[in-house]
Amino acid sequence: MSLCRLGLLSLLTSTLVGCSSFVDGNGVYAELTFDAGSRDLGPFDGAVIGFSSDVDVSGHPLTASIVVDGGAARQVVLSGDENVIQHIHPRVDGHGVLRTEIDVDGYSSVHPPQLRVKATELASLGSVGGSEITALGVAAASFSVTASSGGHVVLSGAGGSTLSVALSGGALLDAAAYPVTSAELALSGASSATVWPSGELSGTIASGSTVLVKGPVTCAGVVVSGTGSACGPL
Repeated sequence: MSLCRLGLLSLLTSTLVGCSSFVDGNGVYAELTFDAGSRDLGPFDGAVIGFSSDVDVSGHPLTASIVVDGGAARQVVLSGDENVIQHIHPRVDGHGVLRTEIDVDGYSSVHPPQLRVKATELASLGSVGGSEITALGVAAASFSVTASSGGHVVLSGAGGSTLSVALSGGALLDAAAYPVTSAELALSGASSATVWPSGELSGTIASGSTVLVKGPVTCAGVVVSGTGSACGPL
């Protein structure tokens, strides 16, 4: 290879390594639909929605509405600015979890990106990077919720036996319409949750976090620590 070509290759490489990618939403509303037959949309019973904290979402994190219906076909509809959503990729990983990936460093948006999801079953939800998730029609023997960095999860449905909750960084869970036999909590960082257990409530509440309990179950089995932390009836 000539010295000239080596120099050009070096210049191109350094330019690519040194730059970051940010997309300004163009305001052109568009939708992308991924059906059950799509390559990246295999069976899933869990979902982790949102992007890591190093993605600049300019105050518009990804939101998702999930409807669970055992008789419906799997589907994901992604909407938002046309030039933003082309960089967002809903994919099911090897563990049967629907995840959202993005191939740019950040975006601004006129139409904030949203997901409308149809799932045949659901046993776990995760909110990443402050994403807001609403899940309807959920019924699972065991269900888990994780959220951080201001994530917001609303959970409703027929419920089940157990609910496991891990919240941090100001995250919020509203499960007042999701009845379970028992709930186990791990809250920190000024997070909050509303739960509806009929038999048992356990876990830890720390660092200014709060829990509201629907129904007759008390907070006797919960360890509460830190200024501002509290557990009590709804």
